[in-house]
Amino acid sequence: MKPQDVRDRKAEVGINVNAIILTLILASVLGIGRYMIGGIDELTQSVKELTREIATTNNTASLNKLAISHNEATIKRVRDDLNDHIKSQERGNNHGL
Repeated sequence: MKPQDVRDRKAEVGINVNAIILTLILASVLGIGRYMIGGIDELTQSVKELTREIATTNNTASLNKLAISHNEATIKRVRDDLNDHIKSQERGNNHGL
């Protein structure tokens, strides 16, 4: 079947312009959609990297807390040893008088 000729040229031009405008709008929407999808992919990648960094930071913080506890225990032991040493020196000096 052959398309029939349009007798109303203004209507034909209007339909063709409308088709062109809709095609441009559709192309714009597709372009923006691709841009947004690329942005979402980049955002997803950034969130994954931040999640890894947060996990690393949390692990480091946990290790630092353990090291601080160990250092506090060591300081207490050294302080107790020093106090014991001072007391033994005082007792020794008192006996010599």
